[in-house]
Amino acid sequence: MNTILRTVSRFLVAAALALTAPACTGQKIDIGEYPAADDVGVVAEVSKEEATAVANVAMEGMNEGDFAKWTTRWDESMTGAIKEPAFQELRSGFLETYGAFESIVSTRLTEGQDPKNVRFSFLMQHEKGLVVLVHAYPKDGEEIVGVHMREPNGDDLDAE
Repeated sequence: MNTILRTVSRFLVAAALALTAPACTGQKIDIGEYPAADDVGVVAEVSKEEATAVANVAMEGMNEGDFAKWTTRWDESMTGAIKEPAFQELRSGFLETYGAFESIVSTRLTEGQDPKNVRFSFLMQHEKGLVVLVHAYPKDGEEIVGVHMREPNGDDLDAE
């Protein structure tokens, strides 16, 4: 039964978040494993500290069911791609599987798949384990243009 719940929860998380990728890039996002270190020479308009603060607010929104907090700093294409009912389904399955967000353990800044973007990868501690949240920002912008969540080993949350 737990395997079925975990699989369904992972599917809901991946399905809801997958809606955001096509709106922004039109292609599958390859983010691999959690980066061991920042990429040298990557420059972003948003500081690592500011991006981490935004991720904290987003995860507080996940804990509280607050869609406005979850979508803090999302650009217009992102907010058009996922609506609150889908977020609430995502939240339910995610909390069932991983538990409440507790803290961000570390933040990495790396090049984006699209050369115009950077990725901030956040290794996060939840009640039931670690999860990685990725926010993509334009190098010269302050709004999030991509969101992805996965396990730290690079497996998407819908993988078994």
